[in-house]
Amino acid sequence: MIDLSLILLFLLGVVAVIDWKFKKVPSVFLTGILFASLMVHFWRFEIGLISFAFGVLAFVFAWFLYEADFIGGIADIKVITIIGLMIINIQMFFALILMIVLFGMAYKMTFRYILKYKEDQEIAFILPLYAVYVALFFIGGVA
Repeated sequence: MIDLSLILLFLLGVVAVIDWKFKKVPSVFLTGILFASLMVHFWRFEIGLISFAFGVLAFVFAWFLYEADFIGGIADIKVITIIGLMIINIQMFFALILMIVLFGMAYKMTFRYILKYKEDQEIAFILPLYAVYVALFFIGGVA
């Protein structure tokens, strides 16, 4: 049986490529992934409430990042929330926060200082979020 985390590995990869190429992701696509993740986790009740709590915390964290202009838009908030819904314990949630900040800073500094992007140029940010999900997937931090 294919697990939800493996399906999300593929779907978030597709979202990252779309964001990289077009700098825009259809909101319906991300909302569908978010809704499907919620439904699957509530179907598996034993981890559903815990995952929902981590999803809410990830949403709040993503909103703070959005307000601080660290991430670019609502699509980034949705992707962080989707990843938060997949977290299995508090240690992995803190690893998620740390990786988002570290990967995001390295990504932004690469674009700003090495590739000489200007402040007003838009940077596709879902790619480092996908890298965070891949890292969490391989260390066993997602359900």
